[in-house]
Amino acid sequence: MPKLPTWGFLLALSLVAVFWDTSAFGERKKPSLALRPPVQTIKKVESAPVTNKIINFKVSPLGLAEMLVHKDTILSLRGDIDFIAGKSIALGPSVIFKRQSQWHDESVAGGTPLSFDESTLEIGWLTSIYLNGQSQEGGFILRPHIYYVTSTGVGSSAEQEEIAPAHIKDGLRSGAEFVYQKILPNGFSFEAGGGFSYFLVPYEVEYANQIKSTPEDRFVPSLTISVGWAF
Repeated sequence: MPKLPTWGFLLALSLVAVFWDTSAFGERKKPSLALRPPVQTIKKVESAPVTNKIINFKVSPLGLAEMLVHKDTILSLRGDIDFIAGKSIALGPSVIFKRQSQWHDESVAGGTPLSFDESTLEIGWLTSIYLNGQSQEGGFILRPHIYYVTSTGVGSSAEQEEIAPAHIKDGLRSGAEFVYQKILPNGFSFEAGGGFSYFLVPYEVEYANQIKSTPEDRFVPSLTISVGWAF
């Protein structure tokens, strides 16, 4: 049998390889052009630590709400401290100072007008029940309250004579407010609302000739506007 030259053998081997690669016996594997999706690195973002607030201190510096309800009020200051006791409740003391100037109607009608310049101090207790929201953020609040009321003052006649009170009787009032409160993350708080109070025991300042100064009505509406800081 004749021997094929070396170059002939290499040519025949190449033809066999090409035939095998393009025939049904073997598929030509083409390089994949599909791009691998980039590997995403998930970076853990650490959130800022949440500071639970335990106290909310609020003031009504101008007494605007009180002066709108009671026209004879010339000064009204209120300060509240809420101790946050849970997600839906806060409680704490409240102090209200008012200064009023008014004329005694009966003395004016009798021809001997007498005016009163009185100061009233109220010390009370508030319970804030959050109907929605949380005590850390604010929301709609039902706030029952009770106040011990003491009042003192000086009467003045038409001749500018000062008349000191002869007898003072302290009072007690109770009621509730419906308030919307908002506490921002930095601690600033704002609230506004309204409600009522009922004098269970009306306070009384009695001057000479049995002239008395008492609340105009035992049922008293109220407005609440205050700003504060929770920490």
